[in-house]
Amino acid sequence: MLLYLLRHAPAESRDARRWPDDALRPLAVDGMERMRLAARGMDALGLSFDLIFTSSYMRARQTADIVSRRFPDVPLVEHRALIPEMGIDAIRAMLRAAPGPLSSVLLVGHEPDLGELACALLSGETGAWLPLKKGGLVCLELERLDIVPSPTRLCWAVPPRVLRALGQGESVKG
Repeated sequence: MLLYLLRHAPAESRDARRWPDDALRPLAVDGMERMRLAARGMDALGLSFDLIFTSSYMRARQTADIVSRRFPDVPLVEHRALIPEMGIDAIRAMLRAAPGPLSSVLLVGHEPDLGELACALLSGETGAWLPLKKGGLVCLELERLDIVPSPTRLCWAVPPRVLRALGQGESVKG
């Protein structure tokens, strides 16, 4: 199975007065535009998904909605396992319980959770993480979901500027 990890796009700055509940903090206006271009870049890469899981936090849900508009036939599901600090075991349980068979799944969530998940799947160890920039995308290939750790390989990691450039039809240098 291909597992794609997408960190939410740039959000508004933390501000307890405007968003006393950080779960309600939205994407910034430029974050929405950046994600639209990144979603076009994902499409330009020829990606496809059987299912999109997202955190219910506003900024992740908005990111997933933007991607979902680019891939309209793909079911989009909010899942508690992707809210911050739920942990790797919750995400693994979510994936194992997903309706199958699945060959390609996109998870939209937060750091450091997604980066920790990537490292745990790749190494079998917890405590390390692969940092994802806001709007960054990682592709992992998992051999099996029913064993921990699952034999996994890193296919690629794409920074958001590369996705946006692809979305604009530009060549990517450096």
